[in-house]
Order: sequence, then C-alpha cells, then structure tokens
Amino acid sequence: VRESNVDKYFSGREVYGDDFDEEAIASWYREEEYAYFKINTSDARYKYEWHGLNSAHGWRVIANRRFKSCLVLGCAMGLDVAPIAPQIEAFIAVEPAERWWRDEINGTPARYMKPTMLGNLELPDASVELAVSLGTLHHIPNVSHVMTEIARVLIPGGYYVLREPICTMGDWRKPRGNLTNNERGLPPKWLETKLISLGFRIVRRRYC
Repeated sequence: VRESNVDKYFSGREVYGDDFDEEAIASWYREEEYAYFKINTSDARYKYEWHGLNSAHGWRVIANRRFKSCLVLGCAMGLDVAPIAPQIEAFIAVEPAERWWRDEINGTPARYMKPTMLGNLELPDASVELAVSLGTLHHIPNVSHVMTEIARVLIPGGYYVLREPICTMGDWRKPRGNLTNNERGLPPKWLETKLISLGFRIVRRRYC
C-alpha cells in the first residue's frame, strides 16, 4: 500500500482489497487458503469459542424456524453452525481448507466446496434460504463482490446471519500475533451501506 493511499482505508471510507485486480486477488487467496487452518491446528485440541456470541446475537433471530438449505462461508469443520443443525435440512459449506471438509455437520448433511478465486458462488439464483458468515468476510479481498453473490443466491425473504470485526485489527502491513497476513476489519457504516444497497433489511444489529 502506498503511504499516500492509506488514510482512506484507516478512516473507514473504503475497505482495503475491495478494488484489487485479479492478480492481486489471486495472491491474497494463496496466502489465506490455509492460513487460518494453520493457526488453529497448532493445538490438536482446537475448540470453537464463539458460541455464546452467536447464540445471543444471531441464532435468537432465527429460533423456531426451519430451512431447507443453509449456505455457510468459511465454517472450517462446521463447529460454528453446529448449534443450528437441527433446523437445517442441508448445509452448503464454502471452505478453502479441504482438510476441514466433512460429510455432515452435527448430523445434518453437508456439501463442501472450495471458493472460487474471484469469490463467485457456484449456485443458482435464489437457491438458499439462509446464509451464514461468522468472522469470514474480513479474510476476503473483494468483499463487495462476495456480498453481492450472497444476495444473489438467497431467496426473497431469506435470512443472512453475519458477524464481523469492525475495527482495523491493527496495521495489516505489519505482522500481527494470531492473525493471518491479510485479514482486516470492515467499517460498520461501509458494511451497512453495502448491505442496504444489495436489498437487505437489517432485522437486528448488535455490537458485542
């Protein structure tokens, strides 16, 4: 990043990586593909630690509903969405690290696929009832495009459960402990504006 261009990213006006060309996206993809896996398998007793937040701020909104299909992005082995598995008939999981792939998530059938380099979702329009991404979008460079794809594959009236860090997560130009090379937070005003432009209506929003 040229020093003269940094201010617009740290101010929250724009998101770093969102306007990358294909070559830059490909480089980012290669670095991130197994980065989170490597961080979280250094300890063989890996545990998912965000169930409380997800339950209080996400699952409560969709309680008592059933969904034929749930698209989940960056779910690793599926521990994040395991609590809602009884409400889902089938998961479609987009996860780059194949060593995390499973045939089921907490008893519900799951079909895993790798994300495409540019973030296209290889699914038909209006084909899923629920989409979930928990701490995933900030790992993606062209995040606007991926959000557009999520909107495309959701049915009218479908739900999108989203949880993201909204700070910069520090200066991504320098090494940061327990973080991948590229992840950065998504500014809340930018995120809300983008969601509304894609036709989403915000049902519940909480800081946590």
